[in-house]
Amino acid sequence: MKKIKLLMPAIKSVSLVLILSSCLTTATTTGRPIDESNLPKIVKGQTTIEEIISMFGAPTATTAMEDSTIYIYRYCVTKGKGVYTGYFGKSESQELCDELAITFDKQGRVKIYNFQKRIK
Repeated sequence: MKKIKLLMPAIKSVSLVLILSSCLTTATTTGRPIDESNLPKIVKGQTTIEEIISMFGAPTATTAMEDSTIYIYRYCVTKGKGVYTGYFGKSESQELCDELAITFDKQGRVKIYNFQKRIK
């Protein structure tokens, strides 16, 4: 019985840490998913900016160059997990992105495009 009384502060401390500890799993997204079924519809020299916007929506970013314009569509999923106690924490996350880059010529037609899936 005496040993139990001596261990009570330690048991209370461990119990408190366990109560205050938490595990956390998160998933966040940025951008809109890229509809891959539309990729075969892109025809170099024919598909226009307006058609691309109707297929994929507004781009995530645009870059105007001297003789071309580049539209970037980017969709990212960030998954994270962590363990937190009252004093310490450890977390890690991983981001995977799909990216579609389309270059248009001066006439607003697709010059070239590139799609990459699950890039880090």
